Amino acid sequence: MKALSHNIFQVADGEVIQLVTTIDNPPFLAAYTTPPHGSTWTETKRTTTSDTRKFKCPATSGQQVVFTVSCAEAIPAGAPIAPLSMR
Repeated sequence: MKALSHNIFQVADGEVIQLVTTIDNPPFLAAYTTPPHGSTWTETKRTTTSDTRKFKCPATSGQQVVFTVSCAEAIPAGAPIAPLSMR
């Protein structure tokens, strides 16, 4: 896998990619778009503190696959650990 930027990656055909989301303050929401054209999610595992998914890139000999990963975070309303505030 080659990083083209901080969130865009280039991978070889047939390469298996694993995305892992972990948190330390449940609940959490992890949303995923469809993986690159010609591939599907092959394994998914969710616990109360993590979400793990894999996809296999299309197996087109000599081709490269480019995909984007973006993340956001927030503390949910009513969380036991309140966000810091300026006083």
